[in-house]
Amino acid sequence: MQKYCLFHKYHDIDELYIKISEFIENDEISSLNIYSRSTDLMWEAFRSYFENRNAAGGLLLNGDTELLFIRRRGKWDIPKGHLKKNETLEVGAKREIEEETGLIPGKKKAILKPTYHIYNIGSNWILKKTNWFIFDYNGGGKALPQYIEDITEVRWFGRDELIIVNQNTWSSISPVINEALSKLWDD
Repeated sequence: MQKYCLFHKYHDIDELYIKISEFIENDEISSLNIYSRSTDLMWEAFRSYFENRNAAGGLLLNGDTELLFIRRRGKWDIPKGHLKKNETLEVGAKREIEEETGLIPGKKKAILKPTYHIYNIGSNWILKKTNWFIFDYNGGGKALPQYIEDITEVRWFGRDELIIVNQNTWSSISPVINEALSKLWDD
């Protein structure tokens, strides 16, 4: 099946909602690109179409040589999840890493750019913003995948092995990996 992109110049909210609906309902459209003179106005209109949720997650760095990933639903992923009420981004990221991997994050090493993705629960469409961190790992905890969350493996990857992760991950995860690489190892 041929996939194509949908391009749209934002004019008004009703027209934007029609384009978002087309994108959601048509599996042949791989991406929706929206352009506007007023990015802030367009972004607010786009966000209002969805239920907005915040999440946090992160990578563990083992001695400046390896990053930790999880295998969830057959793909490599980064531990993450929704925030609890009144939970800060950093605390939520650490909690999610520990819950999903069994390992205890250490000191915050870097903050990465957030990512966004959409998904549905029944007929309700969600726009999830995930805030990302890199934490040092100091040996705390025991690697144990959280099977109830469909996590089947916890694995360390060296810098030269990250191509394996990038070849089998979600499209929203690759930019996080690439930014982590540039922050950690680009000279």
